[in-house]
Formats: sequence, C-alpha cells, structure tokens
Amino acid sequence: MGIDVTHLAISLIKVRLRDAFGDTARYQVIGEPTTAEDAAELAESDKYQFQWWALGLVGARPVDQKKGADKGIDGRLYFHDGSPTTRQIIFSVRRETQGNGPA
Repeated sequence: MGIDVTHLAISLIKVRLRDAFGDTARYQVIGEPTTAEDAAELAESDKYQFQWWALGLVGARPVDQKKGADKGIDGRLYFHDGSPTTRQIIFSVRRETQGNGPA
C-alpha cells in the first residue's frame, strides 16, 4: 500500500510499477481524474497538480517542480529515434475555460 498526495509522485510510481511488473501490476489510484469534469475540478483547485497529472498521461516529466514562471514550458518527453541524439517533445499544459478559450 502506498499513499501520496501529488500527481507527480503518483505518475512516477505508476511508471515504476509498469517497468518492474509490466501488465501484471495491479493497483488502484483513488483521487485521480477519470472524467473531463474531474479534470476541470482539479484544474480549478490546483493548476500545478493539474499540470503534473496531464504530463503523467503522456509520460512527460515536469520541467521544474518549483512553482513560478516556466516560460510556457511545463514538461518534456525525451526519446531516441535511432540517431545518436536524444530528442525531446516540449509540452505546454493549458486548460479550457468555459467560453473564453485557453486559460
């Protein structure tokens, strides 16, 4: 049994379980958004937890865990495509606000 209160830590543990046990890992996450409404509620209550949760959905890592100016870059996903250079995808997490476009 494990208990943590941040979506950043939850994402990390999920990756570690998958890496260690593959599809045989069985666990239940309580409190993680499972619907669009849940995600909107998380975005309203804590934008950093929302960012970390969203980045975890695609396996990206947050750029900086400190709360503050991030210059629009919230996360990065590193990968190899066969070349000797490590590539990256840069993520900027935004939430939609009702009728006003991106927030």
